[in-house]
Amino acid sequence: MDPFDAATGYFGAWLQGKVDEGFTRKDVAMKVGVQASTVGRLMSGSRSNPYLDTLLRAAYAFQVEPAEMMPKLAELNEMVRRAEDAAEPEQG
Repeated sequence: MDPFDAATGYFGAWLQGKVDEGFTRKDVAMKVGVQASTVGRLMSGSRSNPYLDTLLRAAYAFQVEPAEMMPKLAELNEMVRRAEDAAEPEQG
């Protein structure tokens, strides 16, 4: 699995958690400003790459930090940094 897909898949799981807490998909969608079908696709994983705008609106609507919605994002950032460091030619 692509590391980015793995990281963003956590957002769908986070949305599912909101439904598990008692919000309906429609409630979540209204708070975030997307359609309920979008919430469903994100939760099911059929859409695993949410727009940044959607992530930020969800964070604002539920008063959380974006990192709380996607805990693997920090790991993804570290993987990218390591790959970039490995790709740099050695200074000699």
